[in-house]
Amino acid sequence: MRSIAMISRPMIAAILASTAAVASAAAGPLQVTSSIMVEARSAAPDGTTRVTLVKPSRVTPGDKVIFVLAYRNSGAQPLANVVLDNPLPRQIAYRSANPGSPAPDVSVDGKTYGSL
Repeated sequence: MRSIAMISRPMIAAILASTAAVASAAAGPLQVTSSIMVEARSAAPDGTTRVTLVKPSRVTPGDKVIFVLAYRNSGAQPLANVVLDNPLPRQIAYRSANPGSPAPDVSVDGKTYGSL
């Protein structure tokens, strides 16, 4: 599966109650899943800080929240004119794409798109 990951700026914990569920697209050749992860930091045995992505039970201001939109064409034919619609909750602000990843295309009306 290909993934697009986005890291948001600090946010409040209340948004998780409305957005933590994983969403799936309707049946068909395009399979889409959406998930929310947070960075968890812990001490590694060698004394360095280890960063892992975990499903959040709670998010506090300053946490890095990662939204992953994964997709797969399970059909035999290429798909054309595919639009993935995964709006961020109102309490989230987009910061940047991961290094080396292209900026996502976005729309405010669902009709006109441009690079973020």
